[in-house]
Amino acid sequence: ALTENEHGHLVGDRLMMADVQLLEVLLAMNDLQPESFASYPKSKKMP
Repeated sequence: ALTENEHGHLVGDRLMMADVQLLEVLLAMNDLQPESFASYPKSKKMP
């Protein structure tokens, strides 16, 4: 939930909202390219 601080600025869920948008993008990619999406974590090189 968004809440206002004493200055009247909205604070709280900006980061969570961004995470939800990213998740929706990833889910959309998964629907469009399930094979590529499934292989991505394994193909990504770990440092």
